[in-house]
Amino acid sequence: MNHDPVFRFSGHFDDEYLQELYENNIEYVIDLFETFCDIITGKLQNIEAHLESAEWEHASFSLNRFRENLYMVGLTSSGQEMRHIEQQVFALTHQPRKEIIDTASIVMAFRRIHIEVLAHLPYFREEIARMKVYLSHPQRQG
Repeated sequence: MNHDPVFRFSGHFDDEYLQELYENNIEYVIDLFETFCDIITGKLQNIEAHLESAEWEHASFSLNRFRENLYMVGLTSSGQEMRHIEQQVFALTHQPRKEIIDTASIVMAFRRIHIEVLAHLPYFREEIARMKVYLSHPQRQG
């Protein structure tokens, strides 16, 4: 019988979502968070470059993959915002142009998320440290 307390993620992350998704597999979440921290800046710059150069199909694909990454690390509200941007970009490439889509507002909305995600990087590092302490606790050993 497992008597380990469940690790609770800080308020910067969607604890309920992460608990449901990873079922307290903290080693996996550490790897995921560390990878996210390593690749995030490049991914964000890549997406922004596609948006700024109006490469809508590339942007749509990249936004979709990145949105999934946001959910995987518990940034669900940012993921929801990204979904809205993704839908607007998708509309630029897949729907008849019945209405004019303000592409500048798409770029600005993405930049807000870009800044928000980068601002979370210190929280990722703190959370990684907390998870490592949790795993090293004497009650979990043996």
